[in-house]
Amino acid sequence: MAAGSAPSILLGMIGLGCVVIWPFLRSLRRVIVVQGVGATAFTFQFAVLGASTAAVACGISLAQLMIALTVRDRRTRLALNVASLVVLAALALITWAGISSLLAGCGGLVSMAARNQPSPIRMKVGFLIGAPFWLAHNIIVGAPFALTVDFISVVTNIGGLGLAAFGARRSLQAAGSGAALRNAGGVYRASFNRYLGWAGLFRLNRYRVAEQRKRCA
Repeated sequence: MAAGSAPSILLGMIGLGCVVIWPFLRSLRRVIVVQGVGATAFTFQFAVLGASTAAVACGISLAQLMIALTVRDRRTRLALNVASLVVLAALALITWAGISSLLAGCGGLVSMAARNQPSPIRMKVGFLIGAPFWLAHNIIVGAPFALTVDFISVVTNIGGLGLAAFGARRSLQAAGSGAALRNAGGVYRASFNRYLGWAGLFRLNRYRVAEQRKRCA
């Protein structure tokens, strides 16, 4: 079915709307639910477009979202997510359709790996690594709404990493200022010990004795 067909446009609009909405939600459960609706919409859109591997990848990402929503045990969740990666790799081979399947499979694997990162920074980096695969895939299959989502994802992730880098730089500068103050205090204490403390008096006395010996010689 063509990318300009009514079902494809409707599904793409739903998916794009979910991507725009979920960053403004505060509840994690609501975020996952809205993301799940978006993943479902893109699953059906790719199926309508005949991009089977991409539809499978979106369907498995939906399964991962449901796992995150319902499974509490960390080890069980990790095991299920790893299993989903294996399933995606197998289904990518079954639905193989050339370069589009290769791009969707690689993009799906990288995105799933990114989604399971413990650090938000590593997650954003992972999504940026996977973005070129999805961008190329969506251009090939003719999915303008999914392509728009990819551009939004790239911009927001780069912006998030930039803000994180700026915050880290300010923290390092603040830590450096504190270290400089501590170092200055250390220098002051060392100078005090050298000239006014017992060690300083001992050095001064030894210096005077040496000077007297030189004069006597």
